[in-house]
This record gives sequence, structure tokens and C-alpha cells, in this order.
Amino acid sequence: MKTLVLDETLDISPSIHHFLAARGAEGVFVCSAQELEMVEASQGPVDLRVINLSPAITAREVAPHLKGAPGTTLVFFDGTAQGIEQLASLPGVQCLERPRGAEALTQVLEREFGRVDPGVTAASAAGQRSHGVVSDIIGQSPPIPEGFPESA
Repeated sequence: MKTLVLDETLDISPSIHHFLAARGAEGVFVCSAQELEMVEASQGPVDLRVINLSPAITAREVAPHLKGAPGTTLVFFDGTAQGIEQLASLPGVQCLERPRGAEALTQVLEREFGRVDPGVTAASAAGQRSHGVVSDIIGQSPPIPEGFPESA
């Protein structure tokens, strides 16, 4: 299962990283709505998007990208977020108050993974080694020396 995570605050990314790795799932992590669009444009649609709204990532900013987007999207927000109604009305988008703690987040992700791919179980629970792939957009960039002339 391919998962794309937008988490500018990096509050939920570590927990999601561990969750995905334990299940052998592929995860791509980005920190802006522009990176979200770039990843989907270059790597194709994903099965699951997880968006952590924050003062820097607003519902209004991500709504245009989610309109008509395939797959499922979980949007986490806090009580002060505005524009949640606009996102919640989009097909495939579920808006949830941000889980408090890693255990609560894992429960939400387990429930969603079961809905999207009922055969997915924790690799560690099944006694298998994880072969998950986790990356971020920075890893997609060419090495810096290619962009600079050689020095004397």
C-alpha cells in the first residue's frame, strides 16, 4: 500500500513511519502542499493520503488538490482549524480531530488500513521482516555537485 504523508510540523510523521515500516508499506513524507502535488504528479496516485493540518498547511490550501483525487485521504486537525467542512464534503476524505499520542494514531491508521487493504497486517506481529520503503521528496533531488561548476 502506497501512502503519502503531508506533515509540516513533523508531529505525526515518526509514528506513521514506524507504522508503515512494521507493515512493509511504502511511505512518502512531504512538508508542503506543493510537495504533495509534485510527488503525486511524478509518482502517480497513492492508496492513502494523510494530511496533518497546521497554521502553515490549511484546509483551503489542500482542498483544490483533493478534489477528484483517487484513493482515501485522512485529514487530521485541531479544534481551531477552519474550512474543515469544505474538506469533509469531498469524496474519499475523512476529517478527524488529531489523535492524541502514538497509540491513538496507530488505532486510526489500523482501522483505515483494514478498510483500504483488508489483508494488511503488522509484519512484526506475523514474525516477518519489514521490506517497507520510506522516502521524502529531498531524496528525489539530483546531487548538488551536478548543479555547480567544478572549482579549480
